[in-house]
Amino acid sequence: MLRFKLFSFLFLCTVFTYSQNIKGIVYDNLSTVKGLTVTNTAQKVKTYSDDKGYFTISAKINDTLIFSSLFHQTKTLLVESHHFKDIIVIEVKKTINNLDEVLIKKEPEPKEFNEKEYTVTFKNQIKEDMKRRPYLYAPPPSGNIDFAAIGKLIGKLFKRKKNRKPQFTPLSYKSIDSLFNTDSFFNDKLLTEELKVPKEYKYLFFEYCDVKQINNDLLKDSNKFLLLDAFMKCSIEFLEFIKN
Repeated sequence: MLRFKLFSFLFLCTVFTYSQNIKGIVYDNLSTVKGLTVTNTAQKVKTYSDDKGYFTISAKINDTLIFSSLFHQTKTLLVESHHFKDIIVIEVKKTINNLDEVLIKKEPEPKEFNEKEYTVTFKNQIKEDMKRRPYLYAPPPSGNIDFAAIGKLIGKLFKRKKNRKPQFTPLSYKSIDSLFNTDSFFNDKLLTEELKVPKEYKYLFFEYCDVKQINNDLLKDSNKFLLLDAFMKCSIEFLEFIKN
């Protein structure tokens, strides 16, 4: 019995004295890492992880393995007996964020005024405003109606609006414009066929409705017909308004 124990002890010593292979896989927070250097500093040997992140290296218990890469933080592993039993998993952290931190902290340089760039930006702003309120830029039509004159009249109404503070949140020009651009019921067809507002007066009518201070709560689906009634009343007044 004593001989058996002695034999077992010597066998284990022999196993742990001679090198064995450690197999493992390396990954970071995104995927497995290929081309990472695995170095055994005690045995003076090294290898690299393959395309799938796997590696195999010779080692003994108490050897030190170093995992290094240009794009990852260096990691050290002290070899223990359990590392030989299964494939070990090594997680490394990326180091590429250091440059970003420096760039964020850098104080921006003052930008010189570029007259050409400013002119282009200003023209683009004018174009956008022309799309939203074309009646302010269009010449008077051949008929008897002057858009500029109507705009001035609505401006006067707007001054009255400022003096009246309703007890509710009124419907804004922007909300009305958005409604007629996105809603399946309130659209250009309803505007021209039901409300009888000519399409060229569309944005003037929105301005007029803004001035009339329609209750914003009417935008709710349950109040759709109440909102339609409010627009009907506004359209009748608006059409009379532009005639006089």
